[in-house]
Amino acid sequence: MPGSAIRIDSIHVGQPRVVDGLQGEMTTSICRTRVSGPVQLNLRGLEGDAVGNREAHGWPNMAVCCHTLDDYRYWKQTLQLDLPPGWVGENWTLENARETEICLMDIYDVGGARVQVSKPRAPCQKQSWRVGRPDWIDHVIKALRTGFYLEVLSPGQVRAGDEWHLVERPLPDATVTAVNRCWYHEYDEGLARQLRKLESLDPNVAKMLDNAENRFTRMA
Repeated sequence: MPGSAIRIDSIHVGQPRVVDGLQGEMTTSICRTRVSGPVQLNLRGLEGDAVGNREAHGWPNMAVCCHTLDDYRYWKQTLQLDLPPGWVGENWTLENARETEICLMDIYDVGGARVQVSKPRAPCQKQSWRVGRPDWIDHVIKALRTGFYLEVLSPGQVRAGDEWHLVERPLPDATVTAVNRCWYHEYDEGLARQLRKLESLDPNVAKMLDNAENRFTRMA
């Protein structure tokens, strides 16, 4: 990847807690706290971290949630939200990273671990509550700045400052932004075809592609 290497700016972990959300009580781990020093990354995620809804989030291909400092700078500029890294509940906040450049199925060595980009994050009401914006989901979809998930291929220790080293990029057209655009803004038949060929394609990704195809076909 051209330019400076992607690196972990900060690492965040949390445990489920009950909060008063926008639509009543909810259990969430979105209020994660920053940690320092080495942290063990296992197949299911970081030591000391847990999710509030294991049916929706507790899967191996959602072991690590990532956002970029570029996202935070964008939200400050466009929404006047001066949020600290980790505020929207991600595990890793990344420097020198953009969703327009990171691709699904990318494999990276990070610290002592190896990870693979699995799918975009879906914006939700818990994020809306956290940032204090009921219209958050609409803004995220408009900007296509959703964040993304990683699957852990090889566990190991990681820490803030670790650089990402690209090992393999089998789908150079499938950037996180391009996949989100295909879902939300403009269906891309060629990109969808590439993704559907993957034996390891997440069923939810396939469902999103099917929904997008049906929606945009009806609109044509």
